[in-house]
Amino acid sequence: MNEKRGEIAWKLDQHIKDNELKRRTLLIENAKHLSTIYEEGYYKELLGFEDGEWAGYLGDLEVFYSRNKVNSYVTVYRKLTGELELRPEEWVHIPMTRLTDIIPILTKDNIDEWLSKAGVLTSKDWRIELRKAKGQITEEDEHVHDDIDYSICRVCGRKCKVLHDNE
Repeated sequence: MNEKRGEIAWKLDQHIKDNELKRRTLLIENAKHLSTIYEEGYYKELLGFEDGEWAGYLGDLEVFYSRNKVNSYVTVYRKLTGELELRPEEWVHIPMTRLTDIIPILTKDNIDEWLSKAGVLTSKDWRIELRKAKGQITEEDEHVHDDIDYSICRVCGRKCKVLHDNE
């Protein structure tokens, strides 16, 4: 490894991390605005007719969010900023998928612990911690595995369950 390549790699990595922080900040801001547009029915004005639908607004190519994603973003925003009274700067560093994972189990008493875990755990450890918090069996618990095998076509991507002789 040479010093120049290391310097380039570090700079590129910093650009990616800076851009990701900007993207997350904008996403939080959009969640706030989407919440207001929905709650106040402003999407009807934006669509230009009184019986306009929320899905119609979200389907606009310049907006283009799925209802499920918007619901997740708005739920996270409301829970963290409203119910738990956190500023976005306190949770912007956490990926939205992890925030969505913990929304059902977050309280004022455990928020610091979960934000800390969300910021450092590997994907495997994250799944284990979530399952523990929900009272579910984890990979660490002793149990009989109930695995399902699948075959995936390399050409078209079709996925099929593989049946074994004992099934």
